[in-house]
Amino acid sequence: MFKACVRLWPVLLLFSSLTAQAAKKWDYRNTFESYLYYTNSSPLDNGVNPGNQILGLPGHTGVVDLRDDFNILTSKTKWVVRPRWTLTSTKTEKQNPSSSYTTSQGKLDLTSGYLDWDLSEKWKAVVGLQVYQWGPGEFINPSNVFFHFSNDQRSFFYVQKGLVLARLNWTPSPNWSLVLIDEPISNNEQPFQVEKDFQPKSTLKIDYHTDGSSSLGAVVGTEGYGRPFFGEYFTWYLTDAVSFYADLRHLVGSYTYDPSMDSNGFIQLVETDPNSGQMFTIADWGLRYEGRVDFRMEWFYNGVGWDKEALKYAIQGITYPNPYLVNNLKRYSHSGLELPGQNYFYLSLRIPDLGKKKDASLYMRNILSAQDQSGVFQVSADKALSDSWTGYLEVLSSYGADMTEFRLLYGVQGSVGLRWAL
Repeated sequence: MFKACVRLWPVLLLFSSLTAQAAKKWDYRNTFESYLYYTNSSPLDNGVNPGNQILGLPGHTGVVDLRDDFNILTSKTKWVVRPRWTLTSTKTEKQNPSSSYTTSQGKLDLTSGYLDWDLSEKWKAVVGLQVYQWGPGEFINPSNVFFHFSNDQRSFFYVQKGLVLARLNWTPSPNWSLVLIDEPISNNEQPFQVEKDFQPKSTLKIDYHTDGSSSLGAVVGTEGYGRPFFGEYFTWYLTDAVSFYADLRHLVGSYTYDPSMDSNGFIQLVETDPNSGQMFTIADWGLRYEGRVDFRMEWFYNGVGWDKEALKYAIQGITYPNPYLVNNLKRYSHSGLELPGQNYFYLSLRIPDLGKKKDASLYMRNILSAQDQSGVFQVSADKALSDSWTGYLEVLSSYGADMTEFRLLYGVQGSVGLRWAL
């Protein structure tokens, strides 16, 4: 706690100084959104979750989701507060023996709350609970060690929870920028890796943008437990419509879990040696076409992930029966890996301005695991129903052989929802 306070003292001084110099003229803006949606899911009956008895995955989920975005503005500052309240009702059904139960739970949360302060023409400070993304990839951007891949990140209903970050931006020219980012304390959410306490992270990022659309950047910093890393990313426009891009991170050592077989033939996920001295690379490469449609192809290479055989053993470790089943399930689902395997292929297509009124959009995405040829295909659509109302539809379908990476939890999931904005 003392160390966290030491890291935060410049932030406290910043707030105190701002309060003392508060501008006389204030303005505010507020937007409110409400979502109402229902999801029907079909849990798979397999060795990981026989009869849905182990994981208890819900088959029916209804959600009321209220979101507010309140801003206070002055000539130099912007205060942002984004509370969110959700009411989630689920129905879970189990087989062999048959049973069912329902749950309802409300949750009040703060997804963002920060101060954005223009210190001068070239300097800016942003402090508080915030989301800060960079990188050209749609699937994943490994150089960003603060935010990680989520299975739901491309859902209409997904909201990224902010992290407690302190950012200092310096923009010496329109083409160059330098950003210092520090995460001193946790936001109290589920850690990226189970059984690991929060560790502060720091990153220095530099960006260069050409007079056209191409850009490149580099990052260096620590990603917890004193582990240094460096990374780079770029976007190179081959034509006005076609671009080639990549985002990479390089690190020494790995804090993850690997499958290991005991003397009785049972698989246990055990912690890797973080001091191996081995260099790993995590990279996302992509090609994009931007015209009437937006089309992307990406290849994600996860140097710290499991190869084909290791992934097979890891899945065996979360298959009933196994004396290590409980710990293995926790370590598999929060392993410290962006994705379990080493190689993935991603395709996405977005078609906007559909219909006579050009008020509808269609999205199609596909993720394929090169380890076992399983994957997930997603189709999403939205349509403006009026100035305030929007309708949404999402369908996800997993494919591949039984007991492969993307065929462990659900077969098909379908969601339908409405959004009302004020």
